[in-house]
Amino acid sequence: GERFAYSNTNFMILGRVLEQVTQQPLPQLANEWLFAPLGMENTYLDVEPANGPLPDGTVGYESDGCGGVMIAKTNLEWAGDAGIISTLKDVLVWEQIVHQEAHGFNSIVSRLQLPVLFNDGTLSAYRFGVNVAERAGGTQVSHTGGLRGWKMAKVYRPEPGHSVIVLFNHMTNPVPLAEAI
Repeated sequence: GERFAYSNTNFMILGRVLEQVTQQPLPQLANEWLFAPLGMENTYLDVEPANGPLPDGTVGYESDGCGGVMIAKTNLEWAGDAGIISTLKDVLVWEQIVHQEAHGFNSIVSRLQLPVLFNDGTLSAYRFGVNVAERAGGTQVSHTGGLRGWKMAKVYRPEPGHSVIVLFNHMTNPVPLAEAI
């Protein structure tokens, strides 16, 4: 292609296809195929709008437009592109698995970072779900996410094999903090 434009639509379509083929809801599939086998006991896919506290009482906030904050309200339905609710403990389980798997050409981590070229030969910073950039100290692989009231950033440095994960329950951009750490 000529350029890159991020879109969640493909993930939503994939989620719907999985539901059609398996005749099971996507949250059940995510638990059976991913979270439970990995021992991520406090992680789940929530496809309904979260307009109040999560089961643990956590609330997401956003600006009220007058210099204050209010509880964020989301009226979106999602199916495959967002809505994973987790804890830091479970995210660390995920990271340990990623780090164990990170080496070798056929690892998922390596495949996500494969170069993507535009028609003119320019290398895209966005690869297969992750951004790859050269920063001071070497290569940085990152991914961000968020919904109203929630933001996250993950920065991974393949050498020396360190990750920084920042989770916010407000709309501040977490990337500068993740990169600074």
